Amino acid sequence: MGLRQRGKALENLYFHEEELSFRLHGMRSRLMGLWAASLMHKDDANSYASEIVAASIGREGDDAMFNKLHDDFVAAGVGVTDDVIHDQMTNLLRCAADELRNGIAQFDNKRAA
Repeated sequence: MGLRQRGKALENLYFHEEELSFRLHGMRSRLMGLWAASLMHKDDANSYASEIVAASIGREGDDAMFNKLHDDFVAAGVGVTDDVIHDQMTNLLRCAADELRNGIAQFDNKRAA
């Protein structure tokens, strides 16, 4: 493999990992929104989850999502501590990673069949 080919392969790997990271964090943000909506008894959990995903996109990312969740919990009078929010963010990131991993494995299995 020549130097250019190796460089292109590394570039492709980087873009693939960035895409997976973006998808993973988007999935986690949606799960966070659904979790928070259930605690706040929101009528439209999917709409609220979309708000959380929108808040998480951009430079501030996790911080913006955390701040929105924290502020929304306070406004709704729901007693959720910052530690609980952070723990849930970590747990749901793992869940999203598992879902993504399983989805890729299922897709690969279907292609192989």
